Amino acid sequence: MKIFDKRIPLYKLYPFCGMILGLIFMLILPIRTVPDETFHLNQAYEVSNVLMGTPSGNNPIQMREDEVNNYNIPSHYTREQYIAYWASLNDPLKSDVMTGSSSFKTGVSYPYFAGGLGITLGRVLKLGAGATLSLGRLFDLIVFVVCGTLTLWLMPFAQELMFVLLLMPMTLQQSMSYSYDMFVFAVSFLSISLFLRINYDEKQQAKNKYIDLGILTVLDILLIPIKSHAYIFLMFLPLYSLAHLFAGKKKEKIWKIFWIIVCALVLVCIIGWGVIATHSGIYPAHPANLGYTDEPGFSVSYVLHHPGRTIVVLLATLVQSGEDHFISNLIGCNLEDLTLVLPGSFKFIFLMIILLSAVASPDSEIGLRKRTRVTLFCIAAVTTLCIAVGMLVSWTPLTSPQVQGIQGRYYIPIIFMLLILLNNRSVRISDQLHHSVVPAVIIMDLLVPAYIFATAG
Repeated sequence: MKIFDKRIPLYKLYPFCGMILGLIFMLILPIRTVPDETFHLNQAYEVSNVLMGTPSGNNPIQMREDEVNNYNIPSHYTREQYIAYWASLNDPLKSDVMTGSSSFKTGVSYPYFAGGLGITLGRVLKLGAGATLSLGRLFDLIVFVVCGTLTLWLMPFAQELMFVLLLMPMTLQQSMSYSYDMFVFAVSFLSISLFLRINYDEKQQAKNKYIDLGILTVLDILLIPIKSHAYIFLMFLPLYSLAHLFAGKKKEKIWKIFWIIVCALVLVCIIGWGVIATHSGIYPAHPANLGYTDEPGFSVSYVLHHPGRTIVVLLATLVQSGEDHFISNLIGCNLEDLTLVLPGSFKFIFLMIILLSAVASPDSEIGLRKRTRVTLFCIAAVTTLCIAVGMLVSWTPLTSPQVQGIQGRYYIPIIFMLLILLNNRSVRISDQLHHSVVPAVIIMDLLVPAYIFATAG
C-alpha cells in the first residue's frame, strides 16, 4: 500500500495515526481507569482553577460536583457500561457547585498545563463533566502528537523505531490520559531527536546546532523535578552534544575533559547524597514511614548503610519481575490499572515489531559512533537504577523481597537509548521487512481496543 511506502515520511503519517488511535484508546479506556489518573486529573483541575482565577490555596482541590460524582468505575467496564459511558460524554452540566476533591497537591504543575487548559475550556463553555474531562484528555493527546511529529521530523535516522515506540499501547494509553507520563514521554523523545540531530545531521548549520542545544538543555531541565529526579542523568545528552560541538581539531582532548566532568559530577552526586543523608535531617537515619502501610520502609540512609541488602533486593526485582516490568508493562500488555491483560500473542507480536524496527536495513545511511553507544547505554543504565532506587526508598517496606511500585512505563523515556544499540553494521534485515513494522504496529493497535471491547463482560 502506497500510504506505507517509504517515500511517505513518517512525520507526515504519524499525526493522522497518533490522533485516530489516541481517540480510539480514549474511548476504550474511560476517564480515571488509567493508573493514578484520579490523582493526575486533580492536579490538572487545579491548573484550571489557577487559570480561572480561583486557586484552591491551602484548601482541598476544588472541582465541580459533576466531575467528583461521575466516572468512578476503576476498571473492567462491561459492554453495557461502555455504551452508557460513551452516551454520558454528551450529558449536560447538572451542577457547577464547587466541592473539595483532594487535599494532595504536587509541587510541579507544568506537566498538567495542557490538560488543565482543556478542562478550563469545558468549564467556560459550561459543558458537562464527560465533555469537560474529555477535553482535558484531548488537549494532552494533541500536545503529545505535535511533539511526536516534531520528534520524527527532526530525527536523522531510526525513524521507524521511534514511530513504533510512539504507537505502543502503553504510550497511547498514557498520552491520551491526564498522567504526567504524557509530558515525560513527549519531552524525552523530543530530547533524543534533538540529540541525534545535533550529533549526526551534517547538513545542519553550526548556528542551528547551538539553538538545538539550548532547546535540548531546557527540555532536560524540565524533566529533573519529575519522578523523584529519576531522569536527571538525561542532562548528559546536552553535555555530550556540547563536547561534540567543541571537539574540532582538539577532538581527543575535549572528549577526555568530557569524561572527567561526567565522572566528577557522578561522584559529587553520590558523595553529596551520602553526606546529606547521614549528617542532616533531610533523610531519616532510620527506616522510612511509607504512609500507605504501617510497616517501616527503605530510606535513603538505610540504603547507604545496608548496601548488601539493597543490592539483593534490586537483583531479586530484576530476576523475579524483569519480564513483567521490562516487557509486558512497558509495551502495554497490562492496561488500565494493570489488570487488563492482553493475550501473550499480542505481547510476542509487539515485541517482534519493536525489535525489527530497531535493526537497521541495508539502505540505512547513518549509524551510531561507538562513543555515542557507550554514552546512551550508560545514561539508560544509570536512569534505570535511579528509577529502581527511587521506588525502593519511597514505596518499599523493609520486609519486601523486591522493589514495590515499579512499572514498565517508567522506562519508556530511555528505551530508545537501549534499542538503538541494535542499529549496527553486523545485523541487518531486508528493506521490506524493516518497513513492514509501520503497518504492523498500526494494525495491532487497532486490534487492542477491538479485543478489549469484544472480551468485556
